[in-house]
Amino acid sequence: MVCFHAQQALEKSLKAMLFERQMGFETHDLERLAGLLAAERVELPCTLDEPRTAWHSSPRLCSS
Repeated sequence: MVCFHAQQALEKSLKAMLFERQMGFETHDLERLAGLLAAERVELPCTLDEPRTAWHSSPRLCSS
């Protein structure tokens, strides 16, 4: 259940960024959503292949 909610939160965040830029999207695929943002040179705090947990010691979501 935790993983489902984490996926939903990330999906909603990516879609909010797309919506803010008035970009269309018709998918639930996180990689595709991130790819749409990357194509517009939107810098994300991390990539999907850099997983982090709530127990990560850094105050940032992902390392630079």
